[in-house]
Amino acid sequence: MAATEPLTVDSVVSLTFTLPDETERVVRGRIVRMERNADDPHGPWPFRIAVQFVDPLDDLDDMLRAIGERLSQIR
Repeated sequence: MAATEPLTVDSVVSLTFTLPDETERVVRGRIVRMERNADDPHGPWPFRIAVQFVDPLDDLDDMLRAIGERLSQIR
C-alpha cells in the first residue's frame, strides 16, 4: 500500500476497505515494512508500506475472488 507519511514498523493501524458492493470493512493491521516510494518520491504517496492483518479474515478469499471476477468483466 502507499502512504502520505512514514509509519513505524510494528505499529498497529486501522484500515478501512470499501468493497465493490460499497460495503466498508475495518480491520486492524501491523506495519511490517515501510520504505520510500522510488516510483514517485515527490508525489502524493511518497511511502510504501506492507501490512499484516492482526485478526484473521475468514471470508477474505471469497471477497478477493469476487473482486477479481468483477475486475475481469470490466476489462
